[in-house]
Amino acid sequence: MNPNYWLLATICCPVLVLLIVKRNEAKRRRLLRQLRKQWGKPVENTRDFAWIGYYSSLVNAPGRVSNQLINDLDLHELFHYLDRTQSKPGQQYLYHRLLHPVADLQELQAFDDLCEHFLHVVQNREKAQLLLTTLSSHEAYYISTLLEANGFAEPAWAKWLPVNQCLVIVLLLASLQYPFLLIWSIIPFTINMLLHLWTRFKAGRYIHAINQLNTLITVTDELGKAGIPMQHWPISQELQALQRFRKKSAWLHRGTVNSDLNTVLFLAIDAVKALFLIETSTFISCMRFIRNNRQSISCLMAWTGRADAALSFASLKTGHHDWCKPFLVPGEKRMIAYDMYHPLINGCVRNSIEINGKGLLVTGSNMSGKTTFIRTLAINTLLAQTFYTCFARYFQLPFVQVHSSIRVSDDLLSGKSYFLEEVHLIGEFIAAAGNGEQHLFVLDEVFKGTNTAERIAAGKAILSRLNNSNSMVVVSTHDTELARLLKEEYNLYHFEEIIRDNQLVFDHVLKTGPLTRSNAIRLLQLNGYPESVVQEAQQITDKLKTDLIRANSLSGITP
Repeated sequence: MNPNYWLLATICCPVLVLLIVKRNEAKRRRLLRQLRKQWGKPVENTRDFAWIGYYSSLVNAPGRVSNQLINDLDLHELFHYLDRTQSKPGQQYLYHRLLHPVADLQELQAFDDLCEHFLHVVQNREKAQLLLTTLSSHEAYYISTLLEANGFAEPAWAKWLPVNQCLVIVLLLASLQYPFLLIWSIIPFTINMLLHLWTRFKAGRYIHAINQLNTLITVTDELGKAGIPMQHWPISQELQALQRFRKKSAWLHRGTVNSDLNTVLFLAIDAVKALFLIETSTFISCMRFIRNNRQSISCLMAWTGRADAALSFASLKTGHHDWCKPFLVPGEKRMIAYDMYHPLINGCVRNSIEINGKGLLVTGSNMSGKTTFIRTLAINTLLAQTFYTCFARYFQLPFVQVHSSIRVSDDLLSGKSYFLEEVHLIGEFIAAAGNGEQHLFVLDEVFKGTNTAERIAAGKAILSRLNNSNSMVVVSTHDTELARLLKEEYNLYHFEEIIRDNQLVFDHVLKTGPLTRSNAIRLLQLNGYPESVVQEAQQITDKLKTDLIRANSLSGITP
């Protein structure tokens, strides 16, 4: 061979390697610039909650919040804001954690320590971000499918695969001495080709998940070597158990080919795989391994997801200066919040409250802010027990299970009215209040689907019953009469509005005491209602107030 060719190859190979290295370095620098630019900011992406929630549905951990609470608190909208994760398993874990509050102070503080580490050790933070971006493709969601208990069903003939492979080898070796045996080898080869195609069909659903699982194993291994403080969640045993999987899955078909030369090579290799059922036996072996190591896969997803979730909250805290770590005091029927606000409302008015032994009842008109306030309280209670973070200057609470009745709707398919749905929901609250655990019940306009007299009577009886337990009750209502009946058992607060220059003005500031005035009829007048309607409404209101005062004086109830 011409020596010049060797010289040219000697020069070109290092140059080619250098170009590849430079290209990868440039790609890494571009990605790092993007990560630095995005740090501390919300990520505006479309989110596929069917896949995001799939991991949580398979893990089936205890303590999950109800669908009612998810709807009442707009937790999907909240997740949009909180989610700054780099990987799909991290996104799935963040959502899972949001829906599963824990009564474990050590676990919450360990998660917070991890957030603090990423806040202050920039080198480790950026290394972790770069690693996690390798799991950012949509296919990384599919890792969670490997946790399915009733996923791949191994065929009965799988146990005969070794016999089949041995038979093919024997026939091929014997045909060297007896060529006529090549004709007989057509039968097992045809069978093996059909089994090979069956494998391609079946493996298609799992191949992306298996590829991404290999990436997850690599990322977890690298994160473990990066000096990130995750000793609270040891993973070495599970990681060691899964390291063998990468070699085991090497023979599986990884995708399509993109050139004529590659096509020829692919077909030749594929024929060998088909003849000896290499891919079929590898696939079945991989699925057996996955079935036997499902718990280890789940642990790896949680471990890596936890690191990504901590990164997400470190980014959130960088962009949010007004947050605090909660002060969790188990067992006390006491909650204190100073300058609390809703994270999704720009310029949200901050309010403070203290619950100490009594319930909390808030009155006010529509749009005054009472429903937003009780949602804000519930959201911060949930975040305190999931991410050890609250949007307030100070927040103290016990460990509680959060329940809500804010957006109750009728169910036409089952024939349940709005009122009946609420009856069933609050019945569950009463049952929960008697289970010995501590709860926070958040209710808006109790039994507004029925008449006034029965609404107030039932509301008073139920709110008294809920408050008699060690749980805390926060309720908002229009009914000032309900506030009078519960003033000994509940601390009374209110929101109010004023009419200024014929305009309705809300300050959204929570004030102590019951609501003492109403502007409803005045609003009718401001909006051009006929004067006769306004006058009649005012006369009826005055009469009802007089009758109510007289009834209260006869029954001994002071207004």
